[in-house]
Amino acid sequence: MTNKKTGLEQILKMTKQLHKLASTEKWEEVDKLVKARQSCIEACFANDTSIKDIPAATKCIEEVQQLDKEIVELGVKAKRKIGAELNKIQQGRVAIDAYQAAK
Repeated sequence: MTNKKTGLEQILKMTKQLHKLASTEKWEEVDKLVKARQSCIEACFANDTSIKDIPAATKCIEEVQQLDKEIVELGVKAKRKIGAELNKIQQGRVAIDAYQAAK
């Protein structure tokens, strides 16, 4: 129980850190921490020990799920932002090409 509870608490702590990193668009650090968290998740659920405090475990897991949804939303927003920036760059290139062709 204690190991599983500690594992769930560690997963939640890592998820909160992921959320913080995603909020500041530190995507390379997010990627590294996601991999570390995945290892922690696998270790936490690798054995068949039962959870004695089911309400606390449920609350922890639900919080992790909610934070994960928010992290995904932050990723989608960042992707759209980058796409818009790339579109502006492409439009600039087209304008430069048209200007140079008109010379």
